[in-house]
Formats: sequence, structure tokens, C-alpha cells
Amino acid sequence: MVSNRTRRLRALRNFSRVITSSKMATSGVIILVVFSFLAVAAPLLTSYDPEYGGPVSGSLAPPVWYSVFGEGARLSQNLVLDQKTSFTTDPFSQGWQFSTPSPDNLKESFNSTYSFFRSGSGSIQITLDRSGQESGTTQLYTAVIQKTFSWTYEGPPARFQGMWPFGPRPPRNPSP
Repeated sequence: MVSNRTRRLRALRNFSRVITSSKMATSGVIILVVFSFLAVAAPLLTSYDPEYGGPVSGSLAPPVWYSVFGEGARLSQNLVLDQKTSFTTDPFSQGWQFSTPSPDNLKESFNSTYSFFRSGSGSIQITLDRSGQESGTTQLYTAVIQKTFSWTYEGPPARFQGMWPFGPRPPRNPSP
């Protein structure tokens, strides 16, 4: 009488013989093993965490076509909230607001000649006046730059991502 274990080993040997005798079956098993390895090793192979979003998709965002069906219309999607990523005109006339608890020390203005992005655009320039500060002391200054966007979905977004490049003071042109 053949044991159950021996029967299983014989079936496994027969299966492996059939797989290795066919080039197409061998290729299919290799592809299956490679994709299984990539799925299991994904956290080691990439630095992007799908739960918190990455450069491709927002945090667990549904596909765009899902919004066509019933309840999907209320779910948020990946949106580009502002098409213009640089300031070609004064941003404070476009809905951007600047506030600070230290209005005497922090001043905002639009600098049309200095930009991080490209020529033809400007930037917000924040100037700090330390004239009333004692020499050798440090002080914390706070400023808030904000803009209200149209959000047509229920609840707040899971995450908001933006970019604020900071740079040194633009070079001053010498007076003639």
C-alpha cells in the first residue's frame, strides 16, 4: 500500500516533468515566479509607499471612470488644483493671502524679476526687518501664505502636496 506522502511526491515529480518538458510552460512558471517575487519584494525595491501616495497617484485614489457610477461621483480624485505653477502677475491679486503676527518685521511683495521656475514669471518675496532686534539674539518669525481652492467632494482630502522652493535674496543691480 502506497502512503499518502509518497503519492503526493510522485504527483509533484510528474508535474515538474510535464512543466520542464514544455518550453511554454517553463516560461509561464518563470514569469509567475518573477512577478510573485516583485510583488513580495516591492517595499525593498521602491521607496514609494502606496498607502501614502507617490508620484503617480494620490492616496488610494479610485480610477477616474469610477466617478461615473452612482456613489463614485462623491469620491475624490487626483486633481491639479492650480494649473499655473508660477506667478506671472501679482499672486496677491489672484487669491493668495499673506498674514503674519509680526507685520512690522515681515513684509511681502511680488518680485517679477526673480523666479525658481523660468523667465517670464516672478515670485513672492518675503523681507525680514531685524532692525529692532538686539544683536546676538534669535527670534522666531511666522508667516502664513494661503489660497482657497474649490473642492467639490465630501470631506477633506486625505493629503495635500505642494512645493515651495526657497532661495536667497535676488542679486541687487548696482545703481549707476
